[in-house]
Amino acid sequence: IPQLMAREDPRIREALERYANGDLEAIDELQELVLLNHEARAKALRRKTAAELRFVATALSDASAKGKRRTRDALDAWQLAAQYDPDYFWQWMTIQNLADDIEAFEVAEHALAQATRLAETPHEKAWVISRYPNAKALANVSLGQTSGKKPEEAALEIYRRQYELDPS
Repeated sequence: IPQLMAREDPRIREALERYANGDLEAIDELQELVLLNHEARAKALRRKTAAELRFVATALSDASAKGKRRTRDALDAWQLAAQYDPDYFWQWMTIQNLADDIEAFEVAEHALAQATRLAETPHEKAWVISRYPNAKALANVSLGQTSGKKPEEAALEIYRRQYELDPS
């Protein structure tokens, strides 16, 4: 009980007090609050871990840019960070770029699909569009001028088609 009382969420303390005063229903609420609190702390820890991994990945990307042939290592580090925080848009753009550099096109395609899913701001959407090989066709996709496909599906089709025609 002291560990629960030390939690910052006042709802946990209130539920404990109600239980101490004989309210047995407070136990159900307490269980739900403890689980929610745990999930929030776990998510924060995953995001912190991902941020630290992105720092390492950035250093590896820097080494790769300086000709140290660490692109695969950098890509692996970025992918590991994405496992801890899959909702960070910019890491997917970086993964896509690194994967394209080493011709890991399936990885690049997956990363671009994730970035497309996560893009919210006009700036992010512009970055996604710029990564597709046929940006003009993708602009038409984003304006809804396609045959009823979702924009991300049509854009991925363009991406796949481009690499089938010109894998360089």
